[in-house]
Amino acid sequence: MIDAMRYLVDNGVKWMAMPVDFPYWRAVYDFFRRWRTYDYVGELHERLRRTARERKGRNAEPSAGITDSQSVDPPRPSARTVADTTAANHATDASATS
Repeated sequence: MIDAMRYLVDNGVKWMAMPVDFPYWRAVYDFFRRWRTYDYVGELHERLRRTARERKGRNAEPSAGITDSQSVDPPRPSARTVADTTAANHATDASATS
């Protein structure tokens, strides 16, 4: 069952397009749905991550994180900033035409 779920995630296929080498797609889906409901998928991920870190000689829990600045959206301008900019543009336009 786990191999079937990994295949699904790795290859991006639809549930009903699972190869015949795996159990019937509905059984795999029901298994996954139960695991997701009880957050077993998240627990499995956390255990695998901790084990991988310990095998590399690192702490099980990371001590720092990195954020890529290009993947963070810049803050959106507030409504007041937009209104102030619009008012300033209208004032400039009016003085230029006088």
